[in-house]
Amino acid sequence: MQGPTTQPAVGTQQAHDPLTAYEFRIGVAWLNLGGPATPAALPGFLRSMLSDPSIVNAPAPVRWGISRWAAAFRAPRVANHYRLIGGASPLFSETARQLAVLEQELGPRFSVAAAFRHSPPRAEQALAQLASSGCERVVAFPAYPQHSRGTTDSALRDLRAAAQALGIELATCPSFPADSLFIDALAAGIETCLLRAAGERPHLLFSSHGLPLSALRRGDPYGAQVERTAAALASRFPGLPSSLAFQSRLGPMRWMRPYLTEELARLADAGVSSVIVAPIAFVCENFETLYELDQEIAALAADLGISTFLRAPAPGTHPAFIACAANAVRRAAHDAGWGDAQELQPTPRNNAQDASHIAAHGAALGSRPA
Repeated sequence: MQGPTTQPAVGTQQAHDPLTAYEFRIGVAWLNLGGPATPAALPGFLRSMLSDPSIVNAPAPVRWGISRWAAAFRAPRVANHYRLIGGASPLFSETARQLAVLEQELGPRFSVAAAFRHSPPRAEQALAQLASSGCERVVAFPAYPQHSRGTTDSALRDLRAAAQALGIELATCPSFPADSLFIDALAAGIETCLLRAAGERPHLLFSSHGLPLSALRRGDPYGAQVERTAAALASRFPGLPSSLAFQSRLGPMRWMRPYLTEELARLADAGVSSVIVAPIAFVCENFETLYELDQEIAALAADLGISTFLRAPAPGTHPAFIACAANAVRRAAHDAGWGDAQELQPTPRNNAQDASHIAAHGAALGSRPA
């Protein structure tokens, strides 16, 4: 690996461009599930997701039937739910903000793009964007704290196929279920809720997206990693009771338990009147937090007589989480031989660059971050 090249004579373009002090730029592909950008995009999103064999473990004709049924009959009902949170997935604006802040944290040697698995921008679009920025080497950052075959593995397979077609070299960041910085960001969200519940002793209810038990029996590591996250987060609040439950169950099969609705009812029956729900499997706000938790679960808590119901925010652009992601990217690039520790540190950038990057990420994802 070569270090920074010798600085050219003053007066050349290279002398004023920090990027050309390095042999090459490094791309970062931020992997996530995706979502519908508009209500009209919901059927296509459902078809893609439920056709994925990593999510629906069934023969192709069965997946085809399920995905088409969902697009035709489930989509109208889900679209009504999306309208209650603004009509589209918040993932686009949330991710645009995260990418802009991460790019600032990493510095101008890095270029960051989103690659969604089941909606645009997809892997091939993200890699083409990075290639146009001069990146022939890309670090994949799966924005899934806990590794699962249906999310992490599916996204990485998709990205690797696109990278091979474009001749792009890949390095990959691991999952981060108990990374201290990630836990810092989750804990900070809970602390904001504790300030609002001053004088109370709330129960901390950690909520994670569930999986069918059949997936765990096939060796999916997700369940064990979710438990690691919950244990690490609970250790930050030793004076408060806590428990773990699972949300977003779909279909008739048995899923991970306790279900969030069951655990909330158990707490109410035990006389608990103050609950803080903390989503621990999402890195930004999405349909599951803004609709399922903030509306459905909040309404259930009120019906059960829980007088204080608060929901901790997702990590989003919290500095600890962005540092977690940046550290993972730098480690992966270093381990791939793409630079030493000093080379991979950021160099100063100006406010005009920052503003242009924030706007560019918003445009790339179809929405401008606030």
